[in-house]
Amino acid sequence: MSARQGLEQVLAAIAARDGELRSFVAVHDAAGAARELDRALAHGGALQGVALGVKDIFDTATLPTSYRSPLYRGHQPRNR
Repeated sequence: MSARQGLEQVLAAIAARDGELRSFVAVHDAAGAARELDRALAHGGALQGVALGVKDIFDTATLPTSYRSPLYRGHQPRNR
């Protein structure tokens, strides 16, 4: 399976189930990154291109971080 196909599968699973679970604060659609990975996968490691979830207690460069608190809903970290 390509990185792009894996990403599409993960995004579809999130869309199908997260309305009920509400596990994700934000989802980053990394379609462009997945295409780049598909070009470079021959040189990558075994887990290159695998999607992962990051708990929103960690500041990230591209996603909001709410620290699981309504006080920080939509907070975008200043440091990138």
